[in-house]
Amino acid sequence: MFKSIFKTFRYKKILSVFLLLSYVAGFVAISLAISQYYVAKEAYAANYIGNPEDIYYIEYDSSDFSKESDIINKLIEIIGMNEILYSPVNRSGSGIPQDIAIAFQAYKESPDYLPPLIIGRHFTPDETQGSKPIALAGKIIADRYDNLVFNGVTFEIIGIIGMEHRGSTWDDTVYLPFGFAETLFPVGEGNKFGTIRLHGSTRALNAALELQSTINGFPSYSNVYIYQPEDHGLDLFNFIVYTVIAILVLIITCVNVVNLSSFWIHKRKKEIGIRRALGATDGSIKKLVLFDMILLCFFGACLAITTQFIASLYIDTTLPIDITPSHLTMAILVPSICGIATTTIPMKIALKFEPKDAMKGR
Repeated sequence: MFKSIFKTFRYKKILSVFLLLSYVAGFVAISLAISQYYVAKEAYAANYIGNPEDIYYIEYDSSDFSKESDIINKLIEIIGMNEILYSPVNRSGSGIPQDIAIAFQAYKESPDYLPPLIIGRHFTPDETQGSKPIALAGKIIADRYDNLVFNGVTFEIIGIIGMEHRGSTWDDTVYLPFGFAETLFPVGEGNKFGTIRLHGSTRALNAALELQSTINGFPSYSNVYIYQPEDHGLDLFNFIVYTVIAILVLIITCVNVVNLSSFWIHKRKKEIGIRRALGATDGSIKKLVLFDMILLCFFGACLAITTQFIASLYIDTTLPIDITPSHLTMAILVPSICGIATTTIPMKIALKFEPKDAMKGR
């Protein structure tokens, strides 16, 4: 079907460039598919920290926060087995701007599911329960405020949390050490609510149930309930789309390469026949065929990776396009597969040529 495309040998260079660019397009699509997979992982991480099955939220309403100190004391009891995020709403007298969501964090040992850091570091376990005025800020808050001053206390930002290439639940949040919870949120009045997040193991559920029972015992507290975040899994739609595009482009390219290389071999049958007459082995003939095609594949992959690397340096995009070990693995594995796939038929054709056919000009 494609023979008419290659019937004139002088177009070899033009066709080679065309096929090279086709390979580049296919490899770029695969590279972007890998990036989209990391996007899906980041999107998942933007909603969940650690295993959602180990996370419990306790929410409650109150018309009088006079028992808030008792809740804080109860939380101190369960810090040893869980990470605590205590998030009372901003109330009058707290001195905290309404556009900032505050969460007081505490843990006895540093967990492996802390929010992702863009820059800086997390609290140490001792700092979460101490009185050192330090903070973790979401990237929106860090861009908006040079200093965080709450109730006359200046907090030093030691880390910026969130996702570098996308929005996340932490962008407008400030994490403060749990030791400041009662100091910054004095008892106040008003129909407000609070949220407590416990993250641990099965013991987190026991702690959540115990905390729920404690809060239910306060007359002014109501609507106390426990829930877990819904796990939606990875959204791989864009990853699948880019992968399908890459496969289609590479299949079309490989079909054209097979036809083009078969045509080239027919044009070089006299050369191949003479080589065989001079004692060339099947292995040397295979190398003759393999070299050009595999070189074309690897050169296309290198151009694709180089293009993405340059783009990652100079193009500001919400899509993470940095080069990862997965991209480098692709640049080796996929060209190898394509190179072998596109030389199987041409090699069989080349090995059929006999010296006598070359001498007869057949």
